[in-house]
Amino acid sequence: MLARVRIVRELGERTPGTYLGHRDDASDESADVVLETYASIGARAMDRVAELARKLRDAPPHPHVVRVLSVERIGQGLSVVTDFVDAIPLDDVFFGLSLGGRLRAVVDVLAALSAIHGAGVVHGGVLRGSSFVETTGRTKLGFAYRQPLCVRKETYAPEALLGDEAAIDARSDVYGAGVMLWEAVSGRVLFGNEPPERVVERQLAGRVDKALPTKSDRWARTLLPVVERALAIDPKERYASVAEMAAAVRIAVRACLMMHEDVVEEIWSAETKPKVTSGVQPAAQAAPIVADAAPEPETETETETETETESET
Repeated sequence: MLARVRIVRELGERTPGTYLGHRDDASDESADVVLETYASIGARAMDRVAELARKLRDAPPHPHVVRVLSVERIGQGLSVVTDFVDAIPLDDVFFGLSLGGRLRAVVDVLAALSAIHGAGVVHGGVLRGSSFVETTGRTKLGFAYRQPLCVRKETYAPEALLGDEAAIDARSDVYGAGVMLWEAVSGRVLFGNEPPERVVERQLAGRVDKALPTKSDRWARTLLPVVERALAIDPKERYASVAEMAAAVRIAVRACLMMHEDVVEEIWSAETKPKVTSGVQPAAQAAPIVADAAPEPETETETETETETESET
């Protein structure tokens, strides 16, 4: 396929070595593709990236996974061609969404993880930074073959931060999804750009803050046990699979999960919804990022008072 891809432009500083391509032999729906290039990452990592990308290429298409179209070795390097997604980075809008919208993205990502795990692939990276929101409101997961590149960087699972490659499995992605769920409930970043050694130090010392929803989202307290279990330091104490975690999330939120069309309305008003977005630059009128603005949490006193009042009633 690579021989039939024409390079259009580089896709900016966000993804160095990544290009927008066009297939002259394809229909309009699949003509635009993304070409990612890998070089100087070490022979072992290169082989592993190629192996995982091929597994995704051969896996059945999934609505929440960016599809891999081809994997080719070019000399000492590697090229991976994927679908071009009509979407914006989830990072650009996540904290501007309501809690229901953020949870919609989490559930979509859990569905994507379940699909790639079924293909024998562990993502291993930061999930919020690897996802995109389509103009349909659906969140798609990309870069799903980066796990060999993510040990001790761009990941949050303690076992990965400690460099224990043998311990990285589907439960490592459960931890990553737990971080994303923590951020959805709390409305702010958990670890952010902290260096790996600082993150794992906090984890092992038990100094990871508890997730707390804002006063206006008290109903989300039902998600706190789900967050706590997903963020267990010992992988054996986490959910055994993302499917199990997804079921727990849906049971906890019940009817409060936003629909995809509602996500569209939160990001784009009817007047400004774009006909085409790039998947690299945020669309016009995208919801603002408020990651640094910590919400006003419930206090223990308020929670206890509310519980006592309910008991008296």
